[in-house]
Amino acid sequence: MLGVMLISVTATAQNGWEDERLKGLVIMVKQRCHKVLLTPEGPQKGNVANCIVGNEDHVFDQRGRCAEVSSYSADNKLEWKASYDYKSDDKAEMVLTSVSGSVQSKTVYHYNSAGKITEEQLYNVQGDLLEKLEHRYDANNANKISTSCYKPKGGLSWKENYEYDKLGNKISYKHYDATGKLGWQTVYKYDRFGVKIEEGSYDASGNELSLSAYEYVYDYYNNWIQQIIFTYDLNKNKIPENIIERDITYY
Repeated sequence: MLGVMLISVTATAQNGWEDERLKGLVIMVKQRCHKVLLTPEGPQKGNVANCIVGNEDHVFDQRGRCAEVSSYSADNKLEWKASYDYKSDDKAEMVLTSVSGSVQSKTVYHYNSAGKITEEQLYNVQGDLLEKLEHRYDANNANKISTSCYKPKGGLSWKENYEYDKLGNKISYKHYDATGKLGWQTVYKYDRFGVKIEEGSYDASGNELSLSAYEYVYDYYNNWIQQIIFTYDLNKNKIPENIIERDITYY
């Protein structure tokens, strides 16, 4: 479980969720995942559920940097908290604590002059290095083009390459193992706001592993405040699975 927790929070130190592009000066985002109730009027939200997107509160500073992330269970009990300390413009630290407040891990982030994360070092509570991630960007420092994950002693664990459309939306990433063999790839489609409306994952032979679609409701700033997640049945009919709701507070 701890490994999942580590991965789930590493992308939040840069500016909220890495691909979210939140608009406006955001103080906080409260996100909750609900089960879907099917009604004659369409899918409606049911009880809060545990799902992959997480039931989380994200708090931001006035520079748009993530200051704290708190994760909650379906019955609204705190599961863990991640706190960020920006040591300088080129370095930050994230400390992950359990519900009791004990430290579980630490991640150190390094940034380039454009404010992009170039390296992440994950440590356990004893201070031992668990893994290191290196991120590379295009010539304009606009888009991340690859991530390489290294073992504590330096050997490559895996690598991912990313591709983008002309608007800067990430349209695919490919995941490779340490030998360079393709494991899977994920492709994305977007709406006019640059928000993801479809995501499909495929194995190395191109066979579909999963396919999801998304519908949204937006607020005044064109940030989405409701997301309906759909999967597909064997006849490619969309089936609503979850409704994600966000309460966004602005400065």
